[in-house]
Amino acid sequence: MANPIHDAQIDILLNGTKQHMEKLTKKYLTSPLTIDPFDLFFRELIEYLEGFYQIMSNVCKNVSGKTNRVLQENRTLLDQVNQVVKSNGELRTNNDQLSEEIKGIQARMQARER
Repeated sequence: MANPIHDAQIDILLNGTKQHMEKLTKKYLTSPLTIDPFDLFFRELIEYLEGFYQIMSNVCKNVSGKTNRVLQENRTLLDQVNQVVKSNGELRTNNDQLSEEIKGIQARMQARER
């Protein structure tokens, strides 16, 4: 059961990550080799990855919550189906007993008529 909203969110995050990495590469890795550009590069990269992780975490929590709700609904429905099956079995048993009683009554009535 695919969720296009979650798929779209993940695609947006992945495309955003690619674009952000390209920007970081152009911005910092074309500079002269000093510590400062690398420090800024990694700081910005870490901030972006933390934000990316937070968004993915929220998506996963949302999916997990929906999955748990669906599982609970399935358990409830299964319990209800089992109750219906049990009731159906009891009704069949009662019906069979009543049929036997009716046959007995009919047999006695026929015996009296003779």
